[in-house]
Amino acid sequence: MKAQGRSAAEWNLYLKLTRAALAAGPAQLVVWPETASPRAPSEPAALSALQRLNVPMVVGAPGDVPGQVRNSAYGVYGQVTGRQDKRVLVPFGATLPFEHALGGVYRAVLGGLGMSGYTSTTPGTALTVLPLGALRAGVSICYESVFPALARQAVRAGATVLMVISNDAWFGRGAGAEQHFQMGRLRAIETRRFLLRAGNDGVSAVVDPWGRTVFRAPRGERAAYRVPFDVATGVTPYVKFGEWVLMGSVVTLLALLAARLVASCLRLKLT
Repeated sequence: MKAQGRSAAEWNLYLKLTRAALAAGPAQLVVWPETASPRAPSEPAALSALQRLNVPMVVGAPGDVPGQVRNSAYGVYGQVTGRQDKRVLVPFGATLPFEHALGGVYRAVLGGLGMSGYTSTTPGTALTVLPLGALRAGVSICYESVFPALARQAVRAGATVLMVISNDAWFGRGAGAEQHFQMGRLRAIETRRFLLRAGNDGVSAVVDPWGRTVFRAPRGERAAYRVPFDVATGVTPYVKFGEWVLMGSVVTLLALLAARLVASCLRLKLT
């Protein structure tokens, strides 16, 4: 579970970076990465610190459901405005498939790896578009950014900007983090929304509604960045019709190919 091992020092670092960025001028929004906070913003001490920043925020933190481990994104602006739980979990990374049936096997393997305290994350079941002043944020957490249906659902529910908060540290310096980013860029094109991506490792970037990367942070650099973005309210054919757009495109392409093939055969017969 990615939130395990998070410390007060990291919390203080995010606060320090945010304060420094806000000292340079006001901001419309602040986005912290997945599991940036070791405690839920609904806790009084955490909420008090965030309130003093006086800016709309999306904060990656543990869920505050008693007795459950959840990976969540909170909207915070004066108060907690909403919580989006991660719904699609990474097999073996966030959840153990068939855990009830294979519990004994998992306990033996995890014990041998020194991970006997591992607890599967509880998946979220509901979509929550986070209200942040005039913004409506549709948030995907890490792996969820590769699933177009989730971004589509968020926009249909009123999201005016998309966000991906991620922790790609487990990819190391390999190609995984870059691949993860590139797959998520498609969500901006499909929905014609700006996509804001915040990662505590991996790629932090801004993608415009045409899929162009308008900002990308140097990897491995500790900093807060002031970046341009905008909101949108339009609805694309994909948002309106979903996978029917893909199926319709395939049918149209096949029909065009068939018509071309028939025309070629007729020309051969005439000659």
